[in-house]
Amino acid sequence: MALNVRDFGAVGDGIKDNTAAFVAAMRAAADTGNYCVFVPRGRYLIKGNLEVPTNVMLQGVFDAPSGRNPHDGSVLLAVEGAGDAKGKPFITLRQSCTLRGLTIFYPEQKLKNPPVAYPWTIRGHGDNISLIEVAKSNTGPVKFTACGFWGVPTTDHHAVLEGTGHTTFNGCHFNGWGQRDKSAPAILARSGGLTVTGCDFMDLGKAQITLEPEVEAALIYGNRLREKQLITNRAGSCAQIGMNVVSRK
Repeated sequence: MALNVRDFGAVGDGIKDNTAAFVAAMRAAADTGNYCVFVPRGRYLIKGNLEVPTNVMLQGVFDAPSGRNPHDGSVLLAVEGAGDAKGKPFITLRQSCTLRGLTIFYPEQKLKNPPVAYPWTIRGHGDNISLIEVAKSNTGPVKFTACGFWGVPTTDHHAVLEGTGHTTFNGCHFNGWGQRDKSAPAILARSGGLTVTGCDFMDLGKAQITLEPEVEAALIYGNRLREKQLITNRAGSCAQIGMNVVSRK
């Protein structure tokens, strides 16, 4: 049975600092073996940083959180580290941790170019870390470095990109996508920007990447593909694709 973060003093009013309540709830989940902390609908201001203990899942209400609306669902408001891109990540995940059904929003981010730098939103330490239906509702860059993406029976895409920011996958490997729709690509970019470099797409003969017309810029290079290159470019000259290696297995 999941523990409710509100039972530990959390208030989703967007005003009260909930850092201590979240830390206490996650510590209790690890100590009691419940391993799941439920975050009800609300806007939870977090003035500090969160570290999710081994085997614990932090779960919100959404099966598919909206990246366009930071006011609905289980929303974590991150404010720590403005101006310090090398600071401590907002959330650190330990081995076998999961974030699910949450929206993370930076309410103090300024709509200017360049935006205010913040530390990493999520950083993992250890194996078997999962992000499921998690949206980061700002327009800045998102980077995945040395990550493994493994499919479950419902996985079609490992990543669907719909925001206006730029997403980078560097040194990652992808396995087990297209479980229901065999033609589904591992990465589907509908808008924004995308860089994929040094990655290994491990499934034989499956579509790797699709770039839709609204993609503003894409760089796809230096990757290992299996059996054939199946990268669909509908973004035209906004995308550069090359120097990818196709192996037999």
